[in-house]
Amino acid sequence: MDDTFYPAIELIKLQTPLFSTVVRHSGRDWQDAESLFFIHDDVTSSRWWEPVMAAFEELLPASYACYAPDLPGHGEAEKLTESLPNLPMAAVLAILDTLGIRRAHIVGWSLAGGQTALQFALTQPDRCLSLSLISSNAPFYPNLAAMQTHFSRLSEAIRRGNYEAVGQLIRSTYYREGRFPLNGSPPANALFFYLLQSVMQLDGLPDLLVQPAPISPAELSLPLLMVHGDADLLISASEYKQADQFWPTDRLTKVVFEGASHTPMVEQPRRFALVLDEFLSHL
Repeated sequence: MDDTFYPAIELIKLQTPLFSTVVRHSGRDWQDAESLFFIHDDVTSSRWWEPVMAAFEELLPASYACYAPDLPGHGEAEKLTESLPNLPMAAVLAILDTLGIRRAHIVGWSLAGGQTALQFALTQPDRCLSLSLISSNAPFYPNLAAMQTHFSRLSEAIRRGNYEAVGQLIRSTYYREGRFPLNGSPPANALFFYLLQSVMQLDGLPDLLVQPAPISPAELSLPLLMVHGDADLLISASEYKQADQFWPTDRLTKVVFEGASHTPMVEQPRRFALVLDEFLSHL
């Protein structure tokens, strides 16, 4: 089974009706506290949520029940051979049901994670306490052709087992050199290699990109938090502005992390935990 980088995080081996997976857990159990459910992006895994989950345990012990699963074909999760409609959504529901979590604060990161979180909030509003989109301009997408080219290069490097090439591609898009990680996290090289390992676990590139669906702002009645870095290398400032203007201001809380790029929860995990807690405390 997979391991963790932080002693405060435990692994739950989970068999759902759809697939087997691993769920990272920190803090209290869902029976005793509000649950935070973290959804990772494509070409990553639940490992990328570990820094902020450890920060919650350090700064806000016993305040939340934090869960971060590996989605199908990522990390330690089983790769499904049969194509299912809206696979990420089906996977999220299967994990929540198997864990026994009825309602949770849903946090989605980047393109695929953000779209999956948004679709969950729209289609399962009775199970979603709030929605947080991290480094995501959902419901929009940046240039899809460019993204597919990038993912194709990643997929080829992964298939060849080329750690150096995959590492360079991740560095060139996910974070700004010299800013990873910040505020007391473990040594950057060790943490980066740990996160890179989860990318190299992929069998090629799973087809989990969630296509944006046309929606109206009125369809989302939940409080929404949007967080991104001002030095994001994957999504431009104009693309974030497009998403910001889509949501009513009375429903939206927006926080920009100075000096952070596409992974604010890894680069500035303590600040991220405090920002998310502040948002949730005012609901």
